[in-house]
Amino acid sequence: MDDALETAETACGLADALRDRTQVLHTRAERTGIVNRILRGVAERSGYVLLLRNLLPAYRALEAGLERHRLAPGVRCVAEPAVYRARAIQADLETLAGEAWEQSLALLPEGERYAGRISEVAERDAAGLVAHAYVRYLGDLNGGQVLRRILARSLGLQRRELAFYDFAKVPDLDALKAAYRRAFDRAGAELGDTAAILEEAANAFRLNIDLSRAVEGTVSTSRPVTA
Repeated sequence: MDDALETAETACGLADALRDRTQVLHTRAERTGIVNRILRGVAERSGYVLLLRNLLPAYRALEAGLERHRLAPGVRCVAEPAVYRARAIQADLETLAGEAWEQSLALLPEGERYAGRISEVAERDAAGLVAHAYVRYLGDLNGGQVLRRILARSLGLQRRELAFYDFAKVPDLDALKAAYRRAFDRAGAELGDTAAILEEAANAFRLNIDLSRAVEGTVSTSRPVTA
């Protein structure tokens, strides 16, 4: 990275730099696979549940990594249990698919690959977890709230089936959003060189896109053929 670009990133903060680096991929993610169907309000319940099943290992890996490295520079800024979602996702799976969800729902190769990448980052360079926290948790706090409303309307899901997006113990969600976004700027200031984090965030979006396509492809094979 040249000095001018690094200076610009420092000036605007890591949160803005992450947004700018991933903006095109973010748009692509919204237009791809099962996520696109959810946003258009045409997803099947089976597709949404399969997505949850394949996101859960990634969240488990991320939260395990953040807790393991919670005192590391940068990581300590974003290791915030208030945003963790693994338990909420598991609760939704148990409600939507029953106690035997692990047996009835497939873990796709793309889901394994996503979780595996996060585990690899946790082993190799803990600072990379900052990128995955940005993609997942700021997404849940912002776009996830839009998804909650769409899923409630299109699939008729009740609040107890949408724990993933329900930060019930947070008294002021807007304040948490703002504080957590600032946490990424603090992480960037601690780490200094954030080039690798920007690229890992882009990689995280690609893994999400691959997973979204895989879920949609799996569900599409079970849809009835209409004339």
